[in-house]
Amino acid sequence: MDGSSAPPAPQLKRRRFTSADVQRMAAAGVLQDKERLELIHGELFEMPSEGPPHWNAKQKLISWILRRLPEDVDLAPDGPLRLDDEQEPEPDFFLFPAALRVNDVRGPDTLLVCEIAETSLARDRSVKAQLYSAYGVPLYWIVDVINKVTLVHTLTDGVYGEPASIPFDQPLSAPGVSGPLNLAELLAD
Repeated sequence: MDGSSAPPAPQLKRRRFTSADVQRMAAAGVLQDKERLELIHGELFEMPSEGPPHWNAKQKLISWILRRLPEDVDLAPDGPLRLDDEQEPEPDFFLFPAALRVNDVRGPDTLLVCEIAETSLARDRSVKAQLYSAYGVPLYWIVDVINKVTLVHTLTDGVYGEPASIPFDQPLSAPGVSGPLNLAELLAD
């Protein structure tokens, strides 16, 4: 060794994107329809793939909720929640007042945002929880299909405290949805 050190790594420039940029890239074919991406902090991130437990839980949960929604509440599955020009996470679903168009819904308008975690628990608990809290999402569920628990984040004074950890065999109630939800029964094999 000659005692010299390696030169410092060059700072890589990042290009931030907006929702409009992403829509133009999709229209131009730069982004493929099958790519599962979400826009967070102006950057595009690949979403984890959905395995059978995730897909099964999502289908059953959405179906159960849809049968129990009043006319003044809608459910948006698998699409962007446009929090602002650089924030478009794609939760598994969210509930919102039917008087709004889905593309006009922002964080405080939501009644419930739900992520189903099979491989994404760490990201859902950190990145997504911070984002949803910062944008005023009043109620955020993480349905953890591996540990069979739902983490319920409730916005209080503009922040989420420690989430309530509700085992699947204990009832949950979703805003605007009639009847208690028992995930242990709903997701029983």
